[in-house]
Amino acid sequence: MRRHTRSRLTVALAAAVSLLVPAGLAHADPASGPAAEAGGPIVHQVPDVPTTIDGESVDPSSITEYNGRPLYMAALPGGSSKGRLAVFTDGAEFERFVSARGGPADLLGREPQEVTVEQAAAFAAADDPSALQELVTIHEHAGPGGAALGIPVGTGVTNLQDWDLSCFLFFCNNWNDETSAATAGGFSGMSLFEHRDFGRSVLWVNGGTSFPDLTVYGWNDRTSSFASF
Repeated sequence: MRRHTRSRLTVALAAAVSLLVPAGLAHADPASGPAAEAGGPIVHQVPDVPTTIDGESVDPSSITEYNGRPLYMAALPGGSSKGRLAVFTDGAEFERFVSARGGPADLLGREPQEVTVEQAAAFAAADDPSALQELVTIHEHAGPGGAALGIPVGTGVTNLQDWDLSCFLFFCNNWNDETSAATAGGFSGMSLFEHRDFGRSVLWVNGGTSFPDLTVYGWNDRTSSFASF
């Protein structure tokens, strides 16, 4: 898969909404397969919001007891001024939880729709403010601030390492592990994955909400692929 340089993204990033989805999307269960084994050890960041694990209220630092294994998480409004975090050790329980709150019934087993760069550019150029309500967007900085990468609901980015965030001369930074905020348009929300190909731990973000600082959920600079189903 070739890398698309910043020159291909100038218009969309200037508008803080880039619609870029590479070809060749492939699903991998976060709990198994090569994606779960690659990419170094799994070390969970400690959240700074009320946290439950498998339905039980816990001290947020308890999440570190699960280092080494992927977890399934949901960032939700309420519970505190910053929201709350629901964590699951079982994928099926996580999917039932997400489905009951308007998300997809089979989030971990879905494959997002492939969108060409040309189609994405056409969507970004459309003069339709209501289209922004059907976007899911990751942001470079908390606030949100910095660059933004948005995709239409029903699509996904399988490997953020292939997408340039910024370039200086011949050196480019990519989007891998550079997400600090998220905005979920649409009703079904969006999913951030710790590894490429939708692997390892996942954070589902409730639909129709904006989460300006993912640090409080233990997800700052942790996203390698993302999707909205």
